[in-house]
Amino acid sequence: MKPLTVLLAFDLTQRRACVALTKETASHVRALQGQSAHGDEVFFTELDALLLEAGVAKEEIGVVAVAVGPGSFTGLRVSIAAAKGIATALGLRVLAVPSAFVEAQSLRAAKGTQASIVALASKQGSAWFTACVYRDGRWSALVEGSAGGVETLDRCATALKATGCSLPIALIHDEHLDATLLSAATRMSLVSEPARADGIALLSVAREFLDADESLDPMQLLPIYPREPEAVTIWNARHTGG
Repeated sequence: MKPLTVLLAFDLTQRRACVALTKETASHVRALQGQSAHGDEVFFTELDALLLEAGVAKEEIGVVAVAVGPGSFTGLRVSIAAAKGIATALGLRVLAVPSAFVEAQSLRAAKGTQASIVALASKQGSAWFTACVYRDGRWSALVEGSAGGVETLDRCATALKATGCSLPIALIHDEHLDATLLSAATRMSLVSEPARADGIALLSVAREFLDADESLDPMQLLPIYPREPEAVTIWNARHTGG
């Protein structure tokens, strides 16, 4: 990895998409707005605007960090391709940041919460759950992300409570989380919190990965998909048995 002058990071996986960078002690963030916020045209327009705002040349970028999901399929496709393209063109390594850690850090920055269950990609009574805990200056997954319902949520809550971590434990989720899961969270004494991922949190978690030397070759970068894309499901259904 070449000497770090600028850390570039972006998250197109959630509703609040953003592109951000940090140079020395200064951080800059731009939110991606509108119905096309997760598309490549908006992303590259905002990226150029961010570099101009920060007075940064592309050649100054030292590492690229990207939120790898789960989340928007379009956002994941665009962001993974962009991270690979930018890093390869500039001869850089990449940092693959789980979106759950970004959500957990956003809440920690706002309220000091040290333990969170993050529910992403909610759909039809299930979600992708990750039990996140902040220890020794960084986030880790006490229970690795997996898709499921009430049983998976309970497994995450039990694991976090068993560590003796500071209470309360938060359940971070979007507006699509099923009412059954919200009711179960209340019975488990979890505190419901809205998803609030932001660029500063993304930069913070990316720095944790960088300090731990957890970078990848761009071609090793993979998204986290919570479930099979709908187009693949339809294709398989049409061709099964026939």
